Amino acid sequence: ELAAPLAAAATPDGELATSSYSRFDSGLFTYRGRFRTSGSNGTDFDAAGAEISFKLYGPAAKRVVVNITQPIVSGYFAESKFAVVVNGAKLNETWSTLALNFSRPMAFEFVCPPGAANVSLFKNTEAVYGALPTRRKDMRNFLRFHGVAVHSEEPARLLKTTRGDDGGRRKRIAVIGDSISAGDCDTCPADANPVVAAEEFYYAWPRLVCAAFDAHCEYNAWTALGVADNWDSVGDMHQLDVYKLQLGSDWVSSDIDVDNDFDAFAPDALLVNVGTDDAYRGYLRNASSFVRAYYELIETAVTRSPSIADVFVMAGPISVSYYEDVDAVISTFSLVEAAVSDTVRRFSERLGAERPDVAVHYLGLQRYNSSQYGHFCCGHPSIDKHKFMAQSIAANISASLGWNLVTQPLDIDVITTY
Repeated sequence: ELAAPLAAAATPDGELATSSYSRFDSGLFTYRGRFRTSGSNGTDFDAAGAEISFKLYGPAAKRVVVNITQPIVSGYFAESKFAVVVNGAKLNETWSTLALNFSRPMAFEFVCPPGAANVSLFKNTEAVYGALPTRRKDMRNFLRFHGVAVHSEEPARLLKTTRGDDGGRRKRIAVIGDSISAGDCDTCPADANPVVAAEEFYYAWPRLVCAAFDAHCEYNAWTALGVADNWDSVGDMHQLDVYKLQLGSDWVSSDIDVDNDFDAFAPDALLVNVGTDDAYRGYLRNASSFVRAYYELIETAVTRSPSIADVFVMAGPISVSYYEDVDAVISTFSLVEAAVSDTVRRFSERLGAERPDVAVHYLGLQRYNSSQYGHFCCGHPSIDKHKFMAQSIAANISASLGWNLVTQPLDIDVITTY
């Protein structure tokens, strides 16, 4: 059922504060990323980087309460985390559905300062496929946003955000990636023992690249999913399967329309960093299958989104110690890079006539394996490595496409949580 408006809050002196409640379909919220409306009940989302934005105005401080439910499907219920950004600054606290004890409806709250405030609710974790014992078609883990309650001692209004409204079309970027792109373990300290499997997508390279261009972005970053083979060789869904869905965790029954509306988001560029999960065991079980699947993934993306004019493909970095066969993985990454290079060649040959406007660029990121760029944790890049990676990727995009950088990723202020 729809989460009911919360009761008005009491002010410190005991007087009743002004309160209001805005539903998800009030027209006051801007949604970025892939969302699916569930009738009159709410709007669903699951991908890291999904964002809900709105604007508040009122002369006094405002207590904001967000109503969200996390439906249990097939008995599976994984933690989700949120970051809250107010006037461009991320609040120190991270909100978790575990901390809320899975209450229904869940409500997490924060305080906005007096005056106008641009607010973004940022999903900081993926749907945690990497934590599943298997990646099956009946496993789902999504959230449902219902609305926002505002409490203040003075009248306050919730307005539709004008964030990014510059009078013209902003740059748009789509991202396809695995755990490296999802920010898996990125906030873990170098000396963590035991390993802390922390994840904050807010600090991952895709988000930092998008911030560098002040672009609109849509992220598809899913831990453990490979192109042709998954991290643990388990499951019947891969990167292409989830990319084609409105919600990645909609890989389920046919009673709902699961196909993504590719016309709703028209990206200018596509960034792809996949393949490490295919190589986890120290080899690609079938190199030719990997190349074919990789090509099909990118071909599908540029076919369904004709607006894509440039594709940037990359591989890594990830610590070789994360793999079972250290010697084999070194040659494996060479094979991954060769497969990616072959994909570039195939594009030139096959799509040259059909889509002569599509340019494919290859970016090597293996140099960021070096400790001079920061540490690894559970084999994955730390925040420092993500910033260096984002700096390199953004610089390549800027040089290739002539896009102006609004800020440098290395200059982006990061709030550490460890």
